[in-house]
Amino acid sequence: MTRHGERIESVGLRHAINPGIAYSMAFLEVEACVAAGLDLARWWLAEPEPYPAEFKATVIAWKQLHDQIGAHVQDAQVSKSMRGRK
Repeated sequence: MTRHGERIESVGLRHAINPGIAYSMAFLEVEACVAAGLDLARWWLAEPEPYPAEFKATVIAWKQLHDQIGAHVQDAQVSKSMRGRK
């Protein structure tokens, strides 16, 4: 995944605000599971059988990348709106 030809994780956001929010890995797992439309009981309780660990890791990585893309899109929108004010 790139932004203007550079890997997205190495491109800084120009207009980012650090809200100082911290959360646990458990929260990230629940958020990823729900965002992917998966069965939360199967994710946590292994009912009827658990999702494989590799699948869970892929879902979590997808969610994090999805959020990162959203942040970069928002950053680009802010940059564009600021150029229009000049």
